[in-house]
Amino acid sequence: MITWSKKKRNALKTKPKKKSLRKNSPVLFLRLVAPFSFLGVTSLGEDEEKGTLEVNEQLSQLRREHREIKKTLQEVQKTTAFYQTTFGMADQILTAVKKGHAKSPSFAPEFLQDKQYVQTVRNLCVQAIYSKWNSERKPASLLYIYYYVTRRIQEMINEHKWDPKTWHVPGRKTVDRRTNETADERAWPKEPPCLCIRAGTYCPNPALFDSETKEKILMIADRWSNNKP
Repeated sequence: MITWSKKKRNALKTKPKKKSLRKNSPVLFLRLVAPFSFLGVTSLGEDEEKGTLEVNEQLSQLRREHREIKKTLQEVQKTTAFYQTTFGMADQILTAVKKGHAKSPSFAPEFLQDKQYVQTVRNLCVQAIYSKWNSERKPASLLYIYYYVTRRIQEMINEHKWDPKTWHVPGRKTVDRRTNETADERAWPKEPPCLCIRAGTYCPNPALFDSETKEKILMIADRWSNNKP
């Protein structure tokens, strides 16, 4: 009669254990992924690689934008510094102009180099002013002086005393400028022959007349300067 030990009987009763798959086992991974391969499911490694590439591209884009912003800021700083320097210089110039004094430089264009022509037109303006005073005892306007000068020049052309080829007939602006010079001390060696009593209105200079006429001229000039002709 064969007898079994207790140890052998227990061994027969115990069923063999199945080998368990570890959590990170490659066999387990294949069993999980293989059934879905026909659906286009990729492996976890490829997803991680794509994510890394996208992050790198975003970082590269951020670096480029940072460089552009830095370059723009540098240009803005240079422009701001330039304008600050310019404004500072302008402020210094304005301060110097307010506190200082500069004599205006004299300049005469080539067509005014013929001093005889300029003085002739100026003398005609003086004649017009004195003519108005002698005939009407009134100051002369710029329009009256212009008509007088052009009419007088036309008369001299008809009398062959004025050559229009050598001396052209002056225009309105030229006559106005020469009229202004009739009351300018810089255009005459002594007293100017005329006096500007208001804008565009001229009369003879009272300093060149006797005392009685001087008083009369001053009285009329004062009345006209107050807009009471």
